Amino acid sequence: MKAIMILTNGFDPDLRVYKEAKYITSKGYELEILCWDRESKYKNKPIEILGNIKIVRFFNESKYRSGLKQIFKLLEQKKACKQYIKKEKIQYEFLHCHDLDGMLVGCLINKKNDKIVFDMHEFYNSGSYAKIYFIVKQMLKYMHNKSYKIIYINDKQIEKISKKNKEKLVYLPNYPEESKFEKIEHIPDNHLRIMYAGYVRHLIPMTNLIEAGKKLSHIKISIHGSGNIVENLKKMAEGHKNIEFTGAFTHDKINEFYANADLVYIVYNKGNQNDETALPTKFFEAIISGVPVIVSKNSFMEKTVKKFDIGYSVDGTSIESVTQLLLEIENNRDILEQKRRNIEKIKNKFLWEDVVKNLDEIYK
Repeated sequence: MKAIMILTNGFDPDLRVYKEAKYITSKGYELEILCWDRESKYKNKPIEILGNIKIVRFFNESKYRSGLKQIFKLLEQKKACKQYIKKEKIQYEFLHCHDLDGMLVGCLINKKNDKIVFDMHEFYNSGSYAKIYFIVKQMLKYMHNKSYKIIYINDKQIEKISKKNKEKLVYLPNYPEESKFEKIEHIPDNHLRIMYAGYVRHLIPMTNLIEAGKKLSHIKISIHGSGNIVENLKKMAEGHKNIEFTGAFTHDKINEFYANADLVYIVYNKGNQNDETALPTKFFEAIISGVPVIVSKNSFMEKTVKKFDIGYSVDGTSIESVTQLLLEIENNRDILEQKRRNIEKIKNKFLWEDVVKNLDEIYK
């Protein structure tokens, strides 16, 4: 039994994809992930073996979401994947395509009787997709009809899916692996510590966090991760020793970050449906680690936070709101302990080891 995954990033590793791949190989499948390393970051690793997973990278430089050029680059990626499959004489049962662009590549290379799995990581009607949504809408309809199964992360994604395609749905939210977070012991500190871990890209809410930290020098702020706005944030924070940037990290360091945090900051931009409806892995990592969160107002995350009283919400576009909230928390540290106790009651609801079994509907 063999499966092919189509992935349009370099797999460094892509955490969600990696977790799925590990489970699929545990079911007895051979698996190859055909990747598009757009930035040529892994030229020294065109082929990589991780356990039972084979990663094959193609180097076809392109900026993400770069308009019409992107389409031509996708066609080149499709050609590279198709030639590789033909050259290696690969016979596969499933073609598992991640995200919209990965699914487009998969639809272009598939054979008549292929079982195509469309793994929808996000919404495709906001951001850069909004400008061409009429086209995207037609593409999605075609892709849903073409799919053997459709993986989704929350109910908002599938509100407009047709009745005939609802039978294809497989629910797979971004829950963390319990085994990765079993040994976290919270390390106390006299200072209130705010942590962000992940790709750093939401300029306004991150800027307002830094500006708040500059005013509240007794609060520690740690930003773990790389991203296109990190250098700007570093310049903003120059001379303020309570604000640190640790740069890119491997996921085996994540326990250390949560152990040394009192709050996790997960505040995204307004006006983008992907951000407002996001339920990212880091949100559930914070829960399983027992750390309260600060999330965006009027977001999907806020609903969970309010329901179980496990954190706070804030308007990340307002520096006054961010500053005021941090000051209130600092002056009422005892409330954090109650929120930690609330997290302990619910954290077993959000485990990858339980929900990943939904993949058995595909990989029987």
